[in-house]
Amino acid sequence: MGDFLFAARSGLGFLTTIPVGISMEGLAALGKRLYLFPVIGSVIGVLMGCAGYLFELFLPSQVASVVIIVSLYYLTGINHLDGLADFGDGVVAHGSREKKIGAMRDVSLGIGGVVFCAI
Repeated sequence: MGDFLFAARSGLGFLTTIPVGISMEGLAALGKRLYLFPVIGSVIGVLMGCAGYLFELFLPSQVASVVIIVSLYYLTGINHLDGLADFGDGVVAHGSREKKIGAMRDVSLGIGGVVFCAI
């Protein structure tokens, strides 16, 4: 049970900006329990859904929507948006498979990333 909680804590720290303490041993334990990724993602989703409901009670709908999206990006460290931008860069890159993968690994933001994030 201790190894399970160790892996879950490391997963929460890996997927969010919550400072729970991540170690290589914890990430190795998480690697053996890949089923924890959707569980941790669901916990994050439920927490943010509850926060969104509370924001909706006290703020106008449009403001609450912006606040919850910004909160979610802050909580997850904008990892999903970065992945979407990298995917967009790879989709619009012309050439071989290696060139497309190179565009996704490039640290600079390309026009494909901008368009995918804007849509």
